[in-house]
Amino acid sequence: MVLAYNLPGIEDGALRLSEEAIAAIFSGEIQYWDDPRITSTNKSLMLPHKPISVAVRADGSGTTYNFTYYLRKIDYAHFRKAAKSFDWKAETISAKGSSRLSKLITATPYSIGYVDYSKKLKYDLSTAVIQNKSGNWVSPTLKAAQEGAKRAHLDKNKDFYGVIAYQDGKDAYPLIATTFVLLPYEGKAQNREILDFFNWAFEHGQALANTHGFSMLPKETIQEIRAYWREKVLQPPKQMQGV
Repeated sequence: MVLAYNLPGIEDGALRLSEEAIAAIFSGEIQYWDDPRITSTNKSLMLPHKPISVAVRADGSGTTYNFTYYLRKIDYAHFRKAAKSFDWKAETISAKGSSRLSKLITATPYSIGYVDYSKKLKYDLSTAVIQNKSGNWVSPTLKAAQEGAKRAHLDKNKDFYGVIAYQDGKDAYPLIATTFVLLPYEGKAQNREILDFFNWAFEHGQALANTHGFSMLPKETIQEIRAYWREKVLQPPKQMQGV
């Protein structure tokens, strides 16, 4: 995910936002772009005394869930839970879907919002450099996202489900999330065809995924997933074995 902004005269990647500033913007504590909590890390920029338009999703979304999970990690006092739909304390503008939200940010000067990295590429959005868990400044790049993913632990005993935002690592980008695929225990033949596709994607799809703004899973995680497929997905459920 990225924090996309529309600040006339401020180039892509020029804006730096600390954890304190990000949390305060989305909690409503910061209301103007020239607040000291923003200007202190952007001394070379002429930030205007303009109200911040906080752009959020109007519909329930996994993006909102992962973003509020991150906010909870950096400011538990204001963000007590992660949720697909959130009761924002800041004054917000909203749109349904990431594409519409991206267009809303583009059309609204002095706005900032959260969208996935692919929308940055598609809509040529300006995005902030943000502070990570180690206190370093990190740009939203596929390499930095994978640095974070390498440090996340997706447990096979939990079917690889997990929220992976806000990982350790000096070069790790903190706003990362995974996409999940759900398969039924029934229908092994169909599952095998689906897994054949994902095997192909793991082997040959990295360049295509990168083009569209998605980072591949670390190789170690892919190996664990393949072992999990053999053990669970391509086997009948336990209650059916021996019948």
